Amino acid sequence: MSKSLKFGIKIKSFGLVEAIIASAIVAVVLTAMVRLASNSLKNSLLNSAYLEAEHISDDLFEKVAEAKAAEKLVFYVPTSIPVGKVSIDCFDWANYYSSHKADCEGQAQSANIELPYKDLLPNPDGFFEVPKSKYSPAFPPEKYFWFKIALKTLDKLDPRQNNCRDVAGVEIDGGRCRMMETEINWKEASGEKKYFLTQYFADWNK
Repeated sequence: MSKSLKFGIKIKSFGLVEAIIASAIVAVVLTAMVRLASNSLKNSLLNSAYLEAEHISDDLFEKVAEAKAAEKLVFYVPTSIPVGKVSIDCFDWANYYSSHKADCEGQAQSANIELPYKDLLPNPDGFFEVPKSKYSPAFPPEKYFWFKIALKTLDKLDPRQNNCRDVAGVEIDGGRCRMMETEINWKEASGEKKYFLTQYFADWNK
């Protein structure tokens, strides 16, 4: 005698309350995913901005290093700068715009080098807009990066300041040594961001 087997399938229907709870859970999950994606995008842009600021600083240092390697920089400022030479202090934004702009541009032209401030005007805080061609086009088209260069003559009598030594390790007179600091400034949704980089330049040959 054969027996027939019957399988029963019980389907449970969701009520209104369950549907509301499920919708709320989905909304929370989606909100969290959107927030996570947004934060990841912001962090990615911020990290990219810091890398770009470092690249801009490196380019500014390279301008000074190239002029020094070509023996076109003068550290001690005599009564008049020789033709084909430029005072290293012309790279300092405050010195350049105080009263030496015309002199610095004349020196730069005779030395066939371009100072980073050429054709640029500072904002009230002394920062200059970085030309769009100097950084990635992936960043917003508005004025995104600003820069400032400050040079400081180091005092040989203060060991905390003197970081310039020649190849033999002998201290170099402060007048032949400059501490150059670049400051890159930009704005994010979370506020103003800054990047600093410092390097020392010395006239070792005199």
